[in-house]
Amino acid sequence: MWTKFRAWLHHLLDPHCEECFHYEVEAEEKSKHCKTCDVYRSELDRAHRVINELVEKITYTPGSIQEAPAQVNFQELGPRKMAFRERRRLLEESKRKEAEILREFRKNNEVSSVGAIQPITEDDLDAELKSVEN
Repeated sequence: MWTKFRAWLHHLLDPHCEECFHYEVEAEEKSKHCKTCDVYRSELDRAHRVINELVEKITYTPGSIQEAPAQVNFQELGPRKMAFRERRRLLEESKRKEAEILREFRKNNEVSSVGAIQPITEDDLDAELKSVEN
């Protein structure tokens, strides 16, 4: 108790003493350095490493690293600026082609002109259920 009082009195009378300054710096370093904290920090670092390894294993795709990027022929893409008439003509052509394909599909599969699907009745369901049970 007297040593603490003496240290306090010495610090009060001579606050900028070199010996006291070094003592305070060492005390601060000791208070900052805790063995338990070091253990926790090392465990936390290990956990971060494990998590990073798992993320790498999950997101790893063997083909993505070895594949080269696809070559793009920019001349096939066409000009970036296009007149509205030209754009409309191209869109109409693509829609006509889609309609023609749809017409041929309906003709080949004998779908009604409306393209509606006939609703299933209860009798159809009962007949199917009986056939499954037998």
